[in-house]
Amino acid sequence: MSNQELNPMQQGVVEVLGKPAGWVPLPLTVVTAVREQLDTALAPLAAKLSPDQPLFISKGSLNTVHGCEAHFMASLNSFEWTINNLRGTVMHKAVELSINWLRAS
Repeated sequence: MSNQELNPMQQGVVEVLGKPAGWVPLPLTVVTAVREQLDTALAPLAAKLSPDQPLFISKGSLNTVHGCEAHFMASLNSFEWTINNLRGTVMHKAVELSINWLRAS
């Protein structure tokens, strides 16, 4: 699909997420160094994992922990739907939307 075939929304996504002109990837040495640092830092965690006990990270969990870490931690072991949890969830989403809402000029 060429840029002439994109609708305005698609074109906006390409402009925001696409590679800029002249973009050059990181050198392989940087990628290798980061990989080595991650392997070293995560070695204690890796020792606790196995095919029977894998690490599972969902998109929802990542979204929750990055949205409000305190809420994520509080809900790990004892979450149940209550009227207060429902109110908090709706309020949190309302605040999130109000912050990120694109207002028409």
